[in-house]
Amino acid sequence: HNLEHCCVDLLPAFFFSNQHHSYTQSQSQPQSITISANNTMLLAQERPAFSDAASSATASTKSVVSLNSVDSALSLPFSEVGVVGREKELRMLQNVMGNLVKKFEKRAGSSPSPSPPSSTHSRRQYGIAPRDSDPSLAAASGSGGGRTLALIAGPSGSGKSTLAMHLKKEPFCQKQQLHRHGYQVVEGAAGTPVVSRDNCIPTNGNIFPGFFVSGKCDLSNQAGAKPFASVQSAMAELCQQILDLPHDDDNDHPTKRHDPRTLYGVCELLSSNLTATEVQVLSAFIPEIDKIVDHGRHGGSSNNGGAGGPFLKRQPSSGSIATNKTSASVTSSSNNNHTHLHRQEHDAKKKLNRQAPNYQERSNQTKFILRRFFQILCGYCPVVLVIDDLQWADAPSLDLIKSWLLDSEIPSLFIIACYRTEMLLAGSSDDKNAGSSNSGRMFQQTLAQLEESKQDRSLRIVKMDIENLKMEHTKELVTELLSRPPTSCKIDAATRCMVDDAVVEELALVVHEQTEGNPFFVQQCLQSLVQEHQIVFEKDRHQWTCRMQFILQGLSASSGQLLHDYMKDKVQRFAPARVVLPIAACLGATFSASTISVVIRGLCIHSGHSSFFRQLFNTTKFFNSNEIAQLLEKCRHERLVQKSQQPTMLNDDSQSGASLLTDESQNHSDKTNGSKSKKKKSRMYQFVHDKIQEAALSMIPDERQLSELKYRIGEILLFGMAKNEVDDTIFTLIGLVNARRDLMPSASSTRFAKLIELNYMAGTKAIQRSAFQLGLSCMETCMEMMASQDSGQLIQASDHGSPKGVASAVNAIDVYSAAAECAYVVADNKKAVKYCQAIMSMDRPILQKVQAYTVAASALVAGTDEKEEGGLDAVQLLLDISEKLGCQFPEGKTRRKFAMLCSMYRMKRKTKKLSIDTTYKLKILSNENNKDEGTTTDLMVRKCMQILIGVAHLVDPALLVLSAAQTVERTLANGISKESPAALMNQAMVIGYFMGDFKRGNQLCQVALQMVEQLEMDGQNVTAVKANALLFAHNTTLHWTCPIRDSIGPLYQAHQLGMESGDSDAAVWSRYICTSIRFHTGASTLEAIDTELSIQSKLCADFNKQIPQMLTRGFCQTVLNLRGHSEHDVLLIGDAFDERENLDGTINSMAELKKLCVTVDKTFLSAYFAEYITGADLTSSMCSAWLQSFPGSPSLPPLIFLGGLCCYAASTTAATRKDRARFHQAARKCHKTLKGWKKKGHTNYPHYIHLLNAERKVAAGRHQLAVQHYSLAIEGSHSEGCIQDEAIANERLAHCWVQLGEKGTARRHFDNSLKLFKAWGADRKVELLHTTAEEACR
Repeated sequence: HNLEHCCVDLLPAFFFSNQHHSYTQSQSQPQSITISANNTMLLAQERPAFSDAASSATASTKSVVSLNSVDSALSLPFSEVGVVGREKELRMLQNVMGNLVKKFEKRAGSSPSPSPPSSTHSRRQYGIAPRDSDPSLAAASGSGGGRTLALIAGPSGSGKSTLAMHLKKEPFCQKQQLHRHGYQVVEGAAGTPVVSRDNCIPTNGNIFPGFFVSGKCDLSNQAGAKPFASVQSAMAELCQQILDLPHDDDNDHPTKRHDPRTLYGVCELLSSNLTATEVQVLSAFIPEIDKIVDHGRHGGSSNNGGAGGPFLKRQPSSGSIATNKTSASVTSSSNNNHTHLHRQEHDAKKKLNRQAPNYQERSNQTKFILRRFFQILCGYCPVVLVIDDLQWADAPSLDLIKSWLLDSEIPSLFIIACYRTEMLLAGSSDDKNAGSSNSGRMFQQTLAQLEESKQDRSLRIVKMDIENLKMEHTKELVTELLSRPPTSCKIDAATRCMVDDAVVEELALVVHEQTEGNPFFVQQCLQSLVQEHQIVFEKDRHQWTCRMQFILQGLSASSGQLLHDYMKDKVQRFAPARVVLPIAACLGATFSASTISVVIRGLCIHSGHSSFFRQLFNTTKFFNSNEIAQLLEKCRHERLVQKSQQPTMLNDDSQSGASLLTDESQNHSDKTNGSKSKKKKSRMYQFVHDKIQEAALSMIPDERQLSELKYRIGEILLFGMAKNEVDDTIFTLIGLVNARRDLMPSASSTRFAKLIELNYMAGTKAIQRSAFQLGLSCMETCMEMMASQDSGQLIQASDHGSPKGVASAVNAIDVYSAAAECAYVVADNKKAVKYCQAIMSMDRPILQKVQAYTVAASALVAGTDEKEEGGLDAVQLLLDISEKLGCQFPEGKTRRKFAMLCSMYRMKRKTKKLSIDTTYKLKILSNENNKDEGTTTDLMVRKCMQILIGVAHLVDPALLVLSAAQTVERTLANGISKESPAALMNQAMVIGYFMGDFKRGNQLCQVALQMVEQLEMDGQNVTAVKANALLFAHNTTLHWTCPIRDSIGPLYQAHQLGMESGDSDAAVWSRYICTSIRFHTGASTLEAIDTELSIQSKLCADFNKQIPQMLTRGFCQTVLNLRGHSEHDVLLIGDAFDERENLDGTINSMAELKKLCVTVDKTFLSAYFAEYITGADLTSSMCSAWLQSFPGSPSLPPLIFLGGLCCYAASTTAATRKDRARFHQAARKCHKTLKGWKKKGHTNYPHYIHLLNAERKVAAGRHQLAVQHYSLAIEGSHSEGCIQDEAIANERLAHCWVQLGEKGTARRHFDNSLKLFKAWGADRKVELLHTTAEEACR
């Protein structure tokens, strides 16, 4: 009796104390209790249990109960309780979710969505008050149309994830899950879904709200150890939800087979919008997509070839860019058979493998195709994506999520990002990994970039700060928990238990003070009190009873305990778990029992690890797989870990980790248990919370010991796995074995060579996944390890001694090349140049160094703000490698200029007989099929010439013409290569624009496009080549002799091809040129142009294209000024652009380009707003620079026309005679230039010359003749569809009639001009012109 009282008195100290606890292990007496010699510590193998005698001895007080009716397996019903103290935040999320569903149902024409859930929801949401007029709620209510980002910030354990995932319990999300399996939901009271056996009616999914998926960033992933892990996990869940859609058995039915609410409907939706190449790229990123493709290919097969259909090539529309292609209706599938489909996908995969794009293009291509996937899917239904612990996200994942949010073509996407506020502080002490501060900085930069994009109305950002619970909320939570029966108790969950308000209030106060209101710690504390029998459920009395006197004693014993020590104390309770949990934490958030068994076996048995194991864990016991499974189950019962269905990098399925548990260890386990060997799939676990994983890691306080443990775990797994398993778990292994490089074996051993190869494999795989920062890190590790070896050039390890026969060969030049390209992609240009220089110094054939020269040249240009300096170094580098390859250029600008002039006439003569027919006689060259060293050298020279064309304009434009001529001459002599079309396009521009032969330039462009088709027919991947060819042709040459609007479709196609191939330069420039043509031709209103420029600006920001972004923002500000969304008319100062910030006085080529582009936009505005003096001043000083800087541009004719208009108008109103003469001379120059282009074959904008003729007559005082030319200009602009030019012509004619005294006629033309400008969308111009007309016609 006294012994029981002693145990009872010591129990609170046992629970709350920070002292070291130990447990004795006794299988025969699981309930035995022993007291230590000093009677201050309670030791037990299981949690203490009280006998009937003990309970009867203490039954005199109200708080002590009879425990013979207590079930030790009971737990508080946390899953039955909703969120607490988050009323405002929950309503904000509900509003966004509700709007997503409503707008989807409105677009789909389905029945109205249910009303927002009320407070009578079956799972109560505590603290929800009636709806008020909170402005943040109103903002959230209007954010359901496009893309919404909800940022939930708060300390660890504050309930961020619970709040986000609670949305999955909403009625429309429950409908989603039920209808996905073909059941209909019957509405109950207040919109509550009621589902029972009687009302579950198969409906084939009559309602389909959308998808709700989630991903979690791992604590071990903050340094980028597993690129895209959280995103891939979420998208794998998304694919599984697609596969769970109702199947359509009646595939022959014409409407059922194409029902978009079925699995076959989604497959068909994807098949009609994705190309075979895009499917292959998606499959590499999301392997689960293959299941969807295969289901569409084989499922529901019929005479028509199944519902999936082949993946057809999209044909870009030749119409307006603003057309939303993602919400197009599902078209019928092709009747091609499966053999054709297999062949088409096989050919696409063959092209991808044979001609992989460069690193930058691969990154852009992956990003674009994933955006395409969401454009298609979100155009079909809303998608909600929850990303937990985003502060630990790797850079590639953040970049990808940002690209989704900035893409205005994704219609219905809701991303909920949960992150810890304390982790955003640099150098946070909350975790030990060095990458935490870097992850926080990357996350903050991403948030800042998204904040800058809030001006886009289709993107909404909702912020929520979650704090710990207040005292009243803690009391509310405790009250609700104690008023419900336990989860495992066989009592109706709707039955309420009796609650003593005084006891609840006292308990809530104790718990709140102990946990500071942190929801996670509140839950852990209450559950531990239940497990320690301080809170017990009496079945006979049907109520929870609290032993308050002992809980209060425990509080006093732990009053100085910190929250972050609480979990560490709990993790240390079971002595065996002190071995298992730290090892599990090193493996990541998700792990398997068999993996831990392999690791412990290696640590215990292997001679190189056993001493470290004994020293670290102070034990020599070997745990077999069954014992480890039992320990993990005990940890699960303690709510430290839980079962997991999430995939892990180290699991036990057929694809990965199948042989982690070797036959030897399995036989050892079988012998121990006396059973026969049986293969069982190991159970997967995950930590209940990140704080538990952190606490498990903190059990090894010495960071060197922890890093050594990680290294030894990685070594055990690496040398105990087959090659396919190494491939599947490469990123986890690399993070482990690189933890302590000082422990690696000697440089001469085969194990050291295996580690080098492992880093190279990880770097290569990271590059394939577009995780270039991780790829760079792995390659740098390779270089450091290779430097420690004797040769440092070729590491060759024989298969003898290499585990499982993994080949071991890493070439130094491959490592340095990969590192240089990765550094260039991540904008670390100094490292890129450094590694390229290392390659140049190697004793290798020159052909193996060409790539290094080209990468170094690109990095030199991108790595300096002074573009002339970087361009000069880059050009010199390219000239050096060209000379070594046998291609020399004249030295000095004077000689090069002379050589350029000779080259221009020589190439015009050589290409005179070149036609589409003669190109078929030329040989097709390819690096893949070439074995001739001379041809290889020729191709390398062409590659250098292509890079030189891109950088020569920064130093010497003559080199641009000379390098293009070199490629054309080599094409005519040796054959066609991928560099041939671009070089021939360049010559077409020279012959057409500079030499004035527009017709011949057009012919050469057609020949270049034909070369692209021949390369494609040869089986080469020419997507990027075709994009650049279309861009160059329609930006420099074809528009001079063809209708200008005919270039809109091909330019948009070039944009699509550039995005598909990853050529971001071609993608952004083609879209910008396309938008400018629509602006100048009046093909779209200013509102549509504004929307398009907003998309273009974010596209440039996404790909870090500074020059196109600067031009786009200036253009956007021009449109905003015309629409009246700025306080200024001619000055480029507003939301999109500020000319004062962009013109900072720096003198270099970039500053000159900025100044030049600003003068172009201000000239447009001067002409439209009738600020003719300003426009004339700009034109007279910049006209020559425009003609030289924008050769062949489609914007040149409108620019020269509007500049000439300003000069003619200003020549009659300028204050001084000198200015009038200067303006008149500039006007004559512009007029003459337009006439010259027309004489050479320019067929567009014929009304420009008529309007300038009229202005010339007005300047000469011949107003009657001017009226005739104005009438011709109005007629011509009307027939061309140039609405703004017709408006200008009417305005100028009205002023002419005013000067003639015909104010009635003038008024009529003013009205026509006002109508036209209003139809165009120039609201500010309409406002000013209305005032001008009133004054002029008085």
